[in-house]
Amino acid sequence: MICEHSRVLAIQRRESIAEPTPGIDFANLPTPGEGILVTLFITVRRVARSRDFYSRVLAGTVVLDENPCIVKLSNSWIIMNPGGPPTPDKPDISVVN
Repeated sequence: MICEHSRVLAIQRRESIAEPTPGIDFANLPTPGEGILVTLFITVRRVARSRDFYSRVLAGTVVLDENPCIVKLSNSWIIMNPGGPPTPDKPDISVVN
């Protein structure tokens, strides 16, 4: 029951997107028919090097090259972004090397 509900929600989310964002291969995003979907966000120093590792070494599929980089790996996707300094809305938070 939960799996079917999750599948329906995923379909509804896809249908609610009026125009796909350029550069994102929505057909390649992992949306399993059953089971779970794992999303991992990691901050990396070098996006290109990390993208190469997850795609070439672990045989993932690059869905989006950068900003953010998304790699599909089985029933998961790995989102990679470089760190950054504090922002005006969050002056005490930074994600840096």
